Amino acid sequence: MRSSNVWAPNLKCGPRSPKVSTLWLLTAFSLLFLAGCAAPPEASSSPLPTHTAESAGVISPSASATPPNATEIAEYSNNTIDIAILSPGSGSQVTSPIILQAQLEPGSDGQVHIELSDAAGRLLARQILKFAGGELQLTVPFEISRPPLPARLTARTLDAYGRVQALRSVELVLLAEGDASLLPASAEPALHIEQPAAGQSVPSGELTIRGIAYGTAQPLSLQLITREGRILVARDVYLHDARDGKARFETTLTLTLQEPTWLQIAVTAFGRQVPGASSFDGIEVLVLP
Repeated sequence: MRSSNVWAPNLKCGPRSPKVSTLWLLTAFSLLFLAGCAAPPEASSSPLPTHTAESAGVISPSASATPPNATEIAEYSNNTIDIAILSPGSGSQVTSPIILQAQLEPGSDGQVHIELSDAAGRLLARQILKFAGGELQLTVPFEISRPPLPARLTARTLDAYGRVQALRSVELVLLAEGDASLLPASAEPALHIEQPAAGQSVPSGELTIRGIAYGTAQPLSLQLITREGRILVARDVYLHDARDGKARFETTLTLTLQEPTWLQIAVTAFGRQVPGASSFDGIEVLVLP
């Protein structure tokens, strides 16, 4: 007989201790939690936003973009006879309608502006017409109540930036009835800028402008105008060395610009008896810093 002291396992399962059950549950939940954290994240069905130059407020330059400081001169013909009024001549007495004959080139918009105004500045007639260039013949009708009436007949064109490109005018006496008395017109340019040359690049600092005037009244008006229409300089210029109806003008300006700027040098002469511009010459130059 074997000794009764030999140990034998007790195979009978009884109820577990509450402490053992709680510990088992905590262990199981811990393993499941660790397994979930270790799993790789599921890919999102929508792509993540990409960081582009535009979304960051930076615009990538295009290969065809124009640099901000690049400038380009508009096509400009420095012909001293852009407009020549052939008839009627200044001082003529005319009845309605006026038969205007002129030799001219149109502005950058292909148009010509014709205006008739009296000595008080009132506009009596205006026509804006498309014109290809060459010799123009136009009828300008008018009505007046108190003849004879001094008036100014003006032809002008505009450049690509809305500035005066060319201008000529004649002083007339308007009649309500009777016979017209036409005087010969002068085809010579009344103003001509000799220096600087059109399209020339000039440095900031002192800019000398000189030219010739034919039979114009004192003083002349000189302006420097940007392509945006800003007037940087405006002054009167007086004539000197007047001989045989021809006089010279010269002035020196001081310019200080921070960037290359196209400027129109505009010189205008005014009438003696009837207010308004009688002639004009303008060129464009590039002023460098």
